[in-house]
Amino acid sequence: MRRKRTSLIIVCVLALSGIALAAACGTPEPSASPPASPQDTTVEEAAFRVTLPGAWTSVPTEDPDRRAYRSDDDEQVTLSVWGLDEGLSREQRMQAMRRLVALRRGAETEASETASVELTAARYGEADGILAARYGGSEPATGRRFHCLVLGGESAITFVYYESLGLAQQQSDARARTIFNSVSVPQ
Repeated sequence: MRRKRTSLIIVCVLALSGIALAAACGTPEPSASPPASPQDTTVEEAAFRVTLPGAWTSVPTEDPDRRAYRSDDDEQVTLSVWGLDEGLSREQRMQAMRRLVALRRGAETEASETASVELTAARYGEADGILAARYGGSEPATGRRFHCLVLGGESAITFVYYESLGLAQQQSDARARTIFNSVSVPQ
């Protein structure tokens, strides 16, 4: 029950963050995500639960704290869990999350094989003890679009990274929003 309540609150906070992000990116306001269908792919682990729209295949990774899933539509979702020391204050968790987000955003531009990566500003929020951050971006030369959701509970920071190749901005935004709205993490 606590996970569902936390998930619902996070969806509300992210919807508000999404509206601000949508305004900054010129995309429409987010809409509520429909309930999972039998054709959806649901992944439930101790550190997170996520429902991916449609059929997705697990992709092997070398990192035991990382899970990756690929659709048939040139999309991939990668989930990474970073354990936190016990007893960190809210401020310490937020500092750790901000550092990790800054590192991840820096890696976006360093890892690019093209000259140009466009990034949105990171937006931060909190709901029921879960810290949240979100940013997005694109590589116009390759048609790659990406969105990153970061959730920080008391024991872990979870990165949910969605990327697509060849989808229009509105389609990519809508797919990321659907996936991000389905994510829940333990408090």
